[in-house]
Amino acid sequence: MKREKETDWAKAINFIPKDREIIVYDCQDGEIRFKIGDGKTKVNDLPFTDDNSFAVLDGTFIVGE
Repeated sequence: MKREKETDWAKAINFIPKDREIIVYDCQDGEIRFKIGDGKTKVNDLPFTDDNSFAVLDGTFIVGE
């Protein structure tokens, strides 16, 4: 799991989280948001978990479904 401020994640343009790695965003408005790595997508291109653009199938995270 990695946790940073939203502004710091915006600078991490080449960081690719490991498969199933949890990425925590501390947003400027006080909200906390999460992304889940797939091992191939850059962190800024991953959807937030609350965007409903991921699925869990047999314990495996599938991003973009």
